[in-house]
Amino acid sequence: MDPETFTQLLLLESNLSKASLIVENDSTLDQTSLLLSHLDTVSNLNISYSSSSSIDNNISQLSIDDIQELFKRDGNFNLCLRCSTCNDLIFLNDEFAFINEPKPNLNKCCQNSYNIHINLQLDSIELSYWWFFINNFSSCILSLPNYTRFMIIKGIPMSLRERIWGIITKTTNPQGELIDNNYYKKLYESLNKDISPDIRIINNDVNRTFPELSIFNEYSQRLKFARILNAFSIYDSDMGYCQGLQFLVAPLLFHYNDEFKTFITLINLFKINELRYIYDNQMSGLNLWFYQFNEIFELENLELFNHFQNLNIDINIFLSQWFLSIFAITIPFTFLIRIFDILLMEGFKSTIFRIGLIILNSNNKILLNIDDDELIYKHLLSNMCWGVFANDDDYFMNLFKVQKIQNFTPQSLKLLEIKFNRETQNLNESNKPIFKKILKNLSNHTELFYTSLISSTSSINTNFQSSELSLKSTNSSSISLSSTSNDFDLELIEGLYNLCMDNKIKDPLLVKVKERLGI
Repeated sequence: MDPETFTQLLLLESNLSKASLIVENDSTLDQTSLLLSHLDTVSNLNISYSSSSSIDNNISQLSIDDIQELFKRDGNFNLCLRCSTCNDLIFLNDEFAFINEPKPNLNKCCQNSYNIHINLQLDSIELSYWWFFINNFSSCILSLPNYTRFMIIKGIPMSLRERIWGIITKTTNPQGELIDNNYYKKLYESLNKDISPDIRIINNDVNRTFPELSIFNEYSQRLKFARILNAFSIYDSDMGYCQGLQFLVAPLLFHYNDEFKTFITLINLFKINELRYIYDNQMSGLNLWFYQFNEIFELENLELFNHFQNLNIDINIFLSQWFLSIFAITIPFTFLIRIFDILLMEGFKSTIFRIGLIILNSNNKILLNIDDDELIYKHLLSNMCWGVFANDDDYFMNLFKVQKIQNFTPQSLKLLEIKFNRETQNLNESNKPIFKKILKNLSNHTELFYTSLISSTSSINTNFQSSELSLKSTNSSSISLSSTSNDFDLELIEGLYNLCMDNKIKDPLLVKVKERLGI
């Protein structure tokens, strides 16, 4: 990059910083704090480089001409191309995007947008910026944080996205080559010699993930998709496979078209964003996310929060679906791609929370006029909640630009985490007597006790009031139960079981209770 161009970039950075200060009427740090904080996390990611790794930083550097050539590429990533006037997609699907064949009989405005696209050239400033970012993303962000944020919200160029995603997840170098092509490659091949216990669920999920995309209808791609999930579930066998992971993999595989790169990126994303506790068997981190989001929701939109409270809306019902699927169960794939740009640049948790608040705030009037809890769930768990954005992903992304982020900073989220832990500890203290009784029964009684505990009210009353095991109560022929008492029985046991799980009380016999309850 020549000195004159770099000076122009610094001037743009300065102007954006001043504009941000005027808009926010606050410290400009807020505008870039998420970006800079996430950069620090990524920079500290510990990657084990193999001794035989032959990556040479000088050789891997790209020239300005290389960036220009990358920008001119066509591929299925052009699926995201929309008309700048009516927001219609230019291509029918990713197959036609790959061969650069637009829809027949395009509207005049769409044809104009397509013509602009095929003749588009990056201006010297943008070209130099992306050259700087791809060759040294850390220095680029530190030098130009406001301009970087502006460019990411504007949208990473479709043809550069695969390269940039690989760089910011520390998967590939500027040339697109894997940073470590030895250890993980051997590991991946070794993992896929085994079959995950969840392979049937994996195959079912693969077959129904974004079926509208032709790339995922090809057998070879579905096989890659399944192999990635199979390997990852074995790689972390304690966590195993969790439904929702397929939505993390799909955008990555779509752009990389390489199962190995996708697998390594998935591993790095889990490390960078500490996602394991969201997807593990107990989903132990999900309760914290629920708590933090609820607290922020109450601060940001008290009117809607109270409306949900009055209707007894369990916000966790739709939050769990949003969080685990990265909103993919409700949004168009093209929106998901733009969201991934932010997720990878500013971190998963804060970005997911911000998206959730944007959805709720944008649907505020609609939701306040709904007095039926089922209709609210239906609205928020379908693509209806995205209708307010009128298929305009640029409009949606611009909401990030003006969104106040003081409640989403790492410092704010940490304070909420401390508050959550304190309240959880207080709850644990108040429940100690009942937990002691539960633990005594779990330790001293046989599996027969658990069977009787679930099947009869009399055994519950006997065992939890007197701590004496009445084996006679296990004789189902001597017990007469009404459907009401049986429902009460199951409800009580489910409550006790959940208390055990919430407080990490583990016992092999709890598995039998879980199976009987069907949870």
